[in-house]
Amino acid sequence: MKFGLNETVIEELQGVFRKHRNIKRVLIFGSRSNGDINFLLYAHSAHLFSRTQRIK
Repeated sequence: MKFGLNETVIEELQGVFRKHRNIKRVLIFGSRSNGDINFLLYAHSAHLFSRTQRIK
């Protein structure tokens, strides 16, 4: 288990990120103690994503 996520979830996330060719790099950070996981996406285009969403 990496980053508090099981391998299936990590593989699904990687699949989503691979669909967007503009994404160069993804950093995962947050507080495992309260269950917050954040993603910082580095992309070639600033218009890739324009919103923040909380997933539970």
